[in-house]
Amino acid sequence: MDYDELYRRAQADTLLDLLMDGSLSSIQGFLLKRVFQTETGCWEWQGVMHRTGYGCFKAKGGFAYTHRASYEAFHGPIDGKFVCHSCDNPKCIHPSHLFLGTHDENMADMKAKGRGRNQASK
Repeated sequence: MDYDELYRRAQADTLLDLLMDGSLSSIQGFLLKRVFQTETGCWEWQGVMHRTGYGCFKAKGGFAYTHRASYEAFHGPIDGKFVCHSCDNPKCIHPSHLFLGTHDENMADMKAKGRGRNQASK
């Protein structure tokens, strides 16, 4: 099933069916029920936002970033890497908008897209 179809089915109150038939894990269901799909296709987190602009939720005595949880839930382990956004939207948790990279790769991506500190002065 593609991600957009999964989103539509989860939003159409068939989430329990998706969980019961094994189409979704519980963390995938948790995430899908708390997003809004934008015109650009981003799944924007509608829950608690960290001061950095990323979505977050309580997990194991601390908190978890939603984009990292989404990557792990839909793709697998992160293995110490950064979870980067192809859409440059920190609220987005759409699995196809997320990719893994090193710190250096994330900084190069940021620079190539004209984001970050010191970019306004150029």
